[in-house]
Amino acid sequence: MKSYNQLSDSYPFLKALPFMLPFALVYAIFLIYPIFRGFWMSLHRWTMVRNMGFVGLDNYLYMIKDPAFWGSLGNTLLFVIISTPTIVIGGLSWHYWQIKKLEGNYLSKFLFSFLMFYQWQLFLQSWFIFFSPTVDF
Repeated sequence: MKSYNQLSDSYPFLKALPFMLPFALVYAIFLIYPIFRGFWMSLHRWTMVRNMGFVGLDNYLYMIKDPAFWGSLGNTLLFVIISTPTIVIGGLSWHYWQIKKLEGNYLSKFLFSFLMFYQWQLFLQSWFIFFSPTVDF
């Protein structure tokens, strides 16, 4: 039987395995398991009082037929289409401006502080608007 050193020479990933296992365990517990558990729960009629009953894909069929779902999906897509390019272009522009060391050092500090506060206001207001079931674009 080969020793650990001989095996690790043949299979170099064995040296990294003790360092990767804690992360893989935490990853599986807090990400992989909830995904599968959530999917399994979605296949059941779920209440906190009664036992859950298996309904299969009926919940998904109900979701597809619900106009509120399509309104929310449209609002989410609109939010992503508007916010993603804005964030990327704004961040790259800001970085370029900082690298070029344009005049207005006080202005850049003010804008940075103002935008850090203001972006949360915009973010919260847009979530309120986009995910409101009564607002439809």
